[in-house]
Amino acid sequence: MKCLICNKEFYIRKSIEKVRKTCSKDCCAKYLSIIHKGKRLWKHKDIKPLAKFECLYCHTIKEIKANRINYGEGKFCSRDCSNKYNKKFGEDNNKWKNGITPYKVSLRKSNRMKEWRKEVFERDNFTCQICKKVGGDLEAHHCTPVHKLIKTKLEEFIFDIKNGITLCKLCHSANDNYRKL
Repeated sequence: MKCLICNKEFYIRKSIEKVRKTCSKDCCAKYLSIIHKGKRLWKHKDIKPLAKFECLYCHTIKEIKANRINYGEGKFCSRDCSNKYNKKFGEDNNKWKNGITPYKVSLRKSNRMKEWRKEVFERDNFTCQICKKVGGDLEAHHCTPVHKLIKTKLEEFIFDIKNGITLCKLCHSANDNYRKL
């Protein structure tokens, strides 16, 4: 059979002889553009107008499809600006709460908590008290949860060694009060 665009001979099965009239994809594209003469061969139903937005970090104005704003886009012009915006410190940070650090967060990162953990590990010989695993990823678990001690105003028992037990990560995650601090 002969290609209708480049007049090159090509072989084709008889079953698709009526359908295929060109030798390659390039010739097929040229053939379709000639036949349809600039008409759109498909219609995009979801074409949305462009909306303008201002980058929260560098304040440049960009355009984005209007429907993308519904998915949380349209705040930053690039990932670089997003990273710089979210890494601001102090009052410039978007999560600033007037300099107040939540008590639970500051408690977990305190030096006293680190000392308490070390004392609990040494008392239990760095051994999980449930599965008896020695060493590895160990965690100090509060027998009476910290959030209950804070609510009942018994904060002096947070750092009491009797309120602690050494557990491995697997046994600790199986506990009901895991990560409620």
